[in-house]
Amino acid sequence: MQRTLAPTNSHSLFRCKHTHRPKFHLRFGTFVLLLSLCLQLTASGLAHSQDTGDMESASSDEDTRRQNWEDIKKEEIRQAQAETLTNEDPDAARRVERQVDRALNREEKESAAAQATMGTPKDTKTPKEETREKEVELYASVRLHFIENFDADSNSMDVNFGDGASRIGASGIWQIARDRSLFGRLEMGFNVLDSFTAKSQPEGSGKMETRLAYAGVESESLSVTIGKSYSAYYAVAGDSDRFTIFGGDASGVYNAGTDGGATGTGRADEALKAELYLDPNGLLTIKPFNVTVQYQSSQPIPHAAGQDYGYSLSTSTWLENDSGVGVGLAVHRSTIDNPESAALKAAGIDGDATAVALALRTYGDKWLASLVLNKQKNIETTNEQLYINATGAELFTQWQVLDKVWLIGGGNWLFPEKDDPDAGDYVLKYGVLGVRYTLDSFRRMIYIEWRDDHGRLANGQQKKSEVTIGIRWDLG
Repeated sequence: MQRTLAPTNSHSLFRCKHTHRPKFHLRFGTFVLLLSLCLQLTASGLAHSQDTGDMESASSDEDTRRQNWEDIKKEEIRQAQAETLTNEDPDAARRVERQVDRALNREEKESAAAQATMGTPKDTKTPKEETREKEVELYASVRLHFIENFDADSNSMDVNFGDGASRIGASGIWQIARDRSLFGRLEMGFNVLDSFTAKSQPEGSGKMETRLAYAGVESESLSVTIGKSYSAYYAVAGDSDRFTIFGGDASGVYNAGTDGGATGTGRADEALKAELYLDPNGLLTIKPFNVTVQYQSSQPIPHAAGQDYGYSLSTSTWLENDSGVGVGLAVHRSTIDNPESAALKAAGIDGDATAVALALRTYGDKWLASLVLNKQKNIETTNEQLYINATGAELFTQWQVLDKVWLIGGGNWLFPEKDDPDAGDYVLKYGVLGVRYTLDSFRRMIYIEWRDDHGRLANGQQKKSEVTIGIRWDLG
């Protein structure tokens, strides 16, 4: 049977295609639009999530970085204490702490600039700004010892119980602006017992004597101090002044049987001192450092009655790399206005008092070595209180052999110029060996020091060795 096709079949199909095309396009367009919206919303959500994650990550990174800065600061300060705590200058550790603060502030500022470039907000408050605005510290250090020492007058050995530079004091700092603070210190030396050394107090002082008394202002780049403070010269020449009782004899810091106050080489009297902070900022492989300048005027000349220095001027600096190897240089001059004075000639003074000191130091967690070399004129005196021109050296070393046990060693050597008419046979030459048992770092310890003396008095008399046993107990 012949099959008949419906005449409208192909047309119907054609019509059907044209009839349903708009409906199909509408559904397809709606689908594309919805898909586009979904993709946009998803992308926006991902971006928002990424931004939020970045902010949270940045905040977390910042907290970690801040904690790392604090950890670095604590570690640096700990190392600073390991190298400076046995030095006489109580501001040595604070000076290093300020340098650490400045370095941390510099790093944080660089980080803030980098964060700002990335468009990430951050807290711009630096670790230094988070310190308390006012801080006052009271402290004391009792240092008593038994000593068998040599009496040059009687040429005999005496046994004494005495003070090894006991002291009491107060220090304070007041932050008056974002990067500016006032600070000060008053420290008095006292004698629980009767005997003491020039290293602890000036010759002829009584039961209580001013060791330090100064005030100042500091910023991130400059510190200015006025009063009685450790000198610019001492910042270098006193680096090896770390023995408990002996030491400090060959570098000129405690000159002429005094605390170096009038000459300006030790605890300088009525001194104006400025410390300029310099940061190589990566240009050199050294840590931030200070350049110190000091000025004094019209101070009395020790052992020259009625005679004064004209002015005294000192400068010093210390450079150190990240490996703990450092070098320091100090120059000092105290002028003599009337060198032809009979009183000055009688004291052996033949010109200005001058000294140049070079210090070398290296240290680690369990050891330290410091060597100071110096050349001086009219700074030190013989046992007869006559001024000499001389070359000197002081060496200090320490090594931790057990958890709380340290061995120390070194010595002092001072050799007058051969043609110095006032020197006689005077020679300063002794070695030091000792042991320290620490109860709380070097702040609380029991110690033994033996001075093996091979020096001579001006009259040629041989000096004798000495031994001391004592305790140091710091409070505050």
